[in-house]
Amino acid sequence: MDGGEEQLRAALREIERLMAEARESGASVEKWVEQFVDELRAAFPEQADTDHAGLAGRILSDPRGSIVAQGRIDPATLRTLKDIIAAGNG
Repeated sequence: MDGGEEQLRAALREIERLMAEARESGASVEKWVEQFVDELRAAFPEQADTDHAGLAGRILSDPRGSIVAQGRIDPATLRTLKDIIAAGNG
């Protein structure tokens, strides 16, 4: 396993942990975060949910739609997510 793959796995574990904490505390998790986690899981077939395993393929088959969806993500939220991932890799 290369370093990049291990970083993705670490990011996935950390995001899943944060999502579980949020749910346990009664906080909601935004739908785009759940979709992002599904995309990360799809990168690792042993962790991919069978219902979401084709998500990456769907994104690749409709890049324009994917870009539009990504453009709707709040920039501040995206920066926070990036910071969380970076902190988990540090």
